[in-house]
Amino acid sequence: MVTGSDPSHRADEPTRSALEATDVENAKLGRRSSAAKTHTQATWESTVGPFYDGASLMRLLAISTEELDRASNAGEILRTRTADGTDLYPSFQLNASVERLAGLREVLTVLDPGLDDPWGDALWLTAVVRRFEGRSAAELMRNGELEPVLAAARQDRTTWDR
Repeated sequence: MVTGSDPSHRADEPTRSALEATDVENAKLGRRSSAAKTHTQATWESTVGPFYDGASLMRLLAISTEELDRASNAGEILRTRTADGTDLYPSFQLNASVERLAGLREVLTVLDPGLDDPWGDALWLTAVVRRFEGRSAAELMRNGELEPVLAAARQDRTTWDR
């Protein structure tokens, strides 16, 4: 369980933890910047978090460590890693019924085929942008609108590859 400052926190709820910051504004603009570390913890957590740690997520999904690793490596579950090596799983990828975000693997396959920038992926998925009429990619995906998200991922991937 990722510890937080709230002693009443339940083990099966996502938590906010101390994270290494990244450039949130670049991600909102569709530019990746893994090296930028300029924002505060609060900015980072309010954009992507809260997070589950591995043990909490495995309990919620009733899966083993091996299954969590397999799903993370396949892009079915988005795993981020802090500077100190702690694996965290953004809660936006699960709904209230603890169902995984439909289409995540397809989007990540286009957006980040090598799963090389999970923090950038998380920011891209959660950023509220004009192209989605003030919604995030994750919100569209939750509403079954996968095609516009895939089209945007293809467009951004093409731009980043130039």
